[in-house]
Amino acid sequence: GIGTAFREVPTWVSVCSQQYVLQADREPDPLYLYATSFHWGLCMFTPAGMEVVPENTYERVFTVVTILLAITCFSSFVSS
Repeated sequence: GIGTAFREVPTWVSVCSQQYVLQADREPDPLYLYATSFHWGLCMFTPAGMEVVPENTYERVFTVVTILLAITCFSSFVSS
């Protein structure tokens, strides 16, 4: 598949996993990887950036929820 087409090039999953292991001394759980990809996807379609990087799953989920609430509030102001 597309995700395995370039085995010599590190993917965000491998880089994220390596950084997580260096900081937490354990493998990241699937929720952390999903929240990271969802956070990145939201940042691509909003003015939000990823300069401030959450350090764990709870921070990442909080960031995603905050961005979703911001999108909802902003779109309600624009539609009024």
